[in-house]
Amino acid sequence: MLIERESLPRDKLCGGGITHRGDTVLARLGLELNVPSILIREAELRFEKGSVRIVREEGLFRIVNRYEFDFALASAARKRGLSLRERESIVDYDCTHEAINVRTTAGQYRVGVLVGADGANSIVRSKLLRDRGRGICRLIEAIQTASGQELDQARSVLFDFSHVRESLQGYVWKFPCKREGANCSNYGIFDSRVRKERQLASLSGIFAGALKARGLIDDKCLWNSHPIRWFRTRELFSAPRVLLVGDAAGVDPLLGEGISFALQYGELAATEILRAFKLHDFSFSSYRKHLLKHPVGKGLSLRSAVARLLYSRWSPLLMDITRKTLALRVAGKSYLQNYLQGVLE
Repeated sequence: MLIERESLPRDKLCGGGITHRGDTVLARLGLELNVPSILIREAELRFEKGSVRIVREEGLFRIVNRYEFDFALASAARKRGLSLRERESIVDYDCTHEAINVRTTAGQYRVGVLVGADGANSIVRSKLLRDRGRGICRLIEAIQTASGQELDQARSVLFDFSHVRESLQGYVWKFPCKREGANCSNYGIFDSRVRKERQLASLSGIFAGALKARGLIDDKCLWNSHPIRWFRTRELFSAPRVLLVGDAAGVDPLLGEGISFALQYGELAATEILRAFKLHDFSFSSYRKHLLKHPVGKGLSLRSAVARLLYSRWSPLLMDITRKTLALRVAGKSYLQNYLQGVLE
């Protein structure tokens, strides 16, 4: 049974990027979601001392509207026999040796396993860990109608890391998107906060300045903000009959990627639940170990380590090294492609 506090389809603040990793998981699940998407073929990574362009004709990743994507997932779940209860929120739960008693805004349920997939401010998590303010990234985003020039660049995205000297542990982004059939641009700012700093970056100030620099409207009435919980390897991810997944467990603190990792969390959680019923062992005592050995755990652990390093006090120097390294890789790849093309011709 799935409990959803909203009524689907519903809006959700998200850049909507699905990487090849996410598409691979969907393919393994046998899910062909008929959802419109924008294939991104070019990404500009902008730094304080220059920028690097990465181009891949087969696509770097694709962008979907979350309200369409989530609705398609929910529809697929229903077709496979799951019960979806909308406009219902979890209020509290109590665990016994035999089951979990879950209280929601609509009633009470007695279940064998409870999966906390209820976001960064997870109520399920708060019952296990009293840490609502720890490990939280900050984001702001705004949707604006695309200009003529942006329409010409509809297959490109921007990651602007040039504000690290302003204590920003992240970047400003620009993604193409569609809203009600119209071509738009999704502008946003991401601050991972993976390292404790005395002075926090002024997200609203940096974001307003970035929008003005691009000749865009900086009306705060158009802004939306939301938290993301980042992955911490030493966290508690389970309790008897309870598992945490997705934002409730923690996602990517380097770039804020969530969709692809959430799909991987789902695969792992399903495997753990099947094992629990087969062995009649609902302690989930090995969940953390299995999570850290799973591709989702390995990927998030690596990104957490890189984020802590890249968004440190050495950020300006490390960002410049990153820029130069990426530039050399791109130049080397282009040279190799041109050489091979010449040989074949």
